[in-house]
Amino acid sequence: MLQFLQSLSPYITNVWGFLGMSVVVIALVVVRLKENRFRRLIARIEKFPEKERLEVVKQELHQVPPPSMTAEQYIKYVKVHYRYAFVFLLVVLVAGLVGMAVYGGFVPLAPSIVGPGPHIGPPRSSIKSVYNTSWVNDMEWSPKGDYLAIATGEHGVAVLKPSVSTGTWSIVATYTTMNDASVNGLAWSPDGTYLALAESHDVRLWNWQSGTFVGGMMPSLRVVTSVAWSPDGTYIASASNDNEHIAIQVWDAMTQSSVKMYSMSVGVSQSAELVWCLSWSPDSKSLAFASPGNAVITWDVENQSVHSYSGHSNSIYQVLWSHNGNYILASSADKSVIVWDVASGAKRFTFTGHSDVIKAAVWSPKDDEIASASYDGKVIVWDINGKNSHVLYTPYIATTLAWSPDGTYLAFGGNAKDNDGDSDVWVYKFSYLN
Repeated sequence: MLQFLQSLSPYITNVWGFLGMSVVVIALVVVRLKENRFRRLIARIEKFPEKERLEVVKQELHQVPPPSMTAEQYIKYVKVHYRYAFVFLLVVLVAGLVGMAVYGGFVPLAPSIVGPGPHIGPPRSSIKSVYNTSWVNDMEWSPKGDYLAIATGEHGVAVLKPSVSTGTWSIVATYTTMNDASVNGLAWSPDGTYLALAESHDVRLWNWQSGTFVGGMMPSLRVVTSVAWSPDGTYIASASNDNEHIAIQVWDAMTQSSVKMYSMSVGVSQSAELVWCLSWSPDSKSLAFASPGNAVITWDVENQSVHSYSGHSNSIYQVLWSHNGNYILASSADKSVIVWDVASGAKRFTFTGHSDVIKAAVWSPKDDEIASASYDGKVIVWDINGKNSHVLYTPYIATTLAWSPDGTYLAFGGNAKDNDGDSDVWVYKFSYLN
């Protein structure tokens, strides 16, 4: 019995679901009673001679038929009356089912729109500046959460380590590129030994502990904008572009040879819409990324199948698969974050509340919250179930986000609002939310 009740819980998650189920049950009972009474009435009337049927009609319906109607005409009128009753109850039935589905929560036909809740920001003492640079292109926590790698505006990479006991942060490794090359993106290997760097025209593998490189890959197009390491460690994906094309390439991490490629043409009006983020599915079978047409694309690397998810009206900057593999989020210049159900392709949530471009968004480790960073100087932590959101104000144009695997820290970086060339990497500690 307990299992049966638990199986029903998704259908009665709120008052609307309960009311919808009630309407359905009542409509079914009424339809059944009307149907049985009508059948009995017709059967009774047809047993009498034609001359006596009018009196029977009066007795059964407790009504006096108009003088202009014969018994047969009035019976036909009654049939039409019940037919309309059936149609009305069927409409009620369908409306109840739709209401139960949509408002009860088990068929998400429409996205949930969630605005920013009250400002429950942390005290300033819990917001800590841990690194200063001119710009932050990308950030990512190591798989175990013990290191934070930063692609900096000073043409290089810094690896930081937090101390839980003292609350201090130390720089444990740095790398500076040659010839002022830019590091547009980075990705940790699953074992935490290497960092794959999207360095201008190449993808390079850096052993950050020894400071050495172990080869690299040269994508087919001119500028490398993003890189991602598959969770199983088998593949490295890169995004590169020129003025006319975008190429998504998959490389064998061991041999560093190209094994798959997906290309897109870029129109004149879309020349600025590059792929700034790649995201592997948790099973390492598919890649998610943005297309120049403001859509999210998932590409099955093995069978080459492609699916598209639409909803944004402007350029997409961040695409990220949830840890459980059920959802994909995307942040956009249209000032919203959209979450899609991967299996159905339907929009599950739309988060609005920023007043400017949302450059980055990230899932919490449990997939129950989403953080977004915007040019409006706000980092918002959204509850995926529509509860209170947490608005964290920053002195910067926030462009990057990274949530530690244990959920303790949320790091962000960007550029100063006055564009003075100064930027910090800040860290929020989430103990105040518990």
